[in-house]
Amino acid sequence: MSMKTTVELPDELIARMHALAARRHTSIKRLFEAAVRQFLGDRPDAGDAPFRLEDRSVGGRGLVPELRGTSWDAIIGRAYKGRGG
Repeated sequence: MSMKTTVELPDELIARMHALAARRHTSIKRLFEAAVRQFLGDRPDAGDAPFRLEDRSVGGRGLVPELRGTSWDAIIGRAYKGRGG
């Protein structure tokens, strides 16, 4: 079964699609279908599970005492001190 739909895309993207379709000797329809299938295949459960950030914690004892209770600006300033920040 097939269904027609309208999709609005930026002109620059359409131009790139036309060029790619010409290089591959295929139609825009087939190129668009392949792109959507690839996107959906790369992310089979994208909407089913909440995003979970992998824990990349490192060992240590937290902030140095003089930065505890300060603002992010103070922390960032200390991190980039002497390095252009």
